[in-house]
Amino acid sequence: MARLRRFGFSSIRLISAGDIVVPGWVDLHCRFGCTEYGKPHCPPDSLPAEKTREMLRDYRDCLLIEGTPPTADFQRLILKAEGEAFVAGYYKAFALWAGPCSLCTECGWEKGRRKNTLLLFFLLPFC
Repeated sequence: MARLRRFGFSSIRLISAGDIVVPGWVDLHCRFGCTEYGKPHCPPDSLPAEKTREMLRDYRDCLLIEGTPPTADFQRLILKAEGEAFVAGYYKAFALWAGPCSLCTECGWEKGRRKNTLLLFFLLPFC
């Protein structure tokens, strides 16, 4: 975590992957309660709740990283941190963020160049 602190995130907290609750109603809330539903960064094109729960079972710990999303600078830092974790031996490091992707000036998703970039936490593999 010390290496990640130099990126200037507001806070970095280690949490147990088992403590993360992914309720089944999330997709329904998006579908019926949000005008962003169906946009490139939202359901049905984001990870469904069941797939997210399945993925979390492969991890022991996660890093909850706080910054100033959804800016492109924050998202680039998250991807850089993910790369640092990989180089440090956390080969299953995987970054997810909340909110829309701000990396590209023109969205490739809508042109068929799909890159699903959603960061809520950093996933660290079982050691």
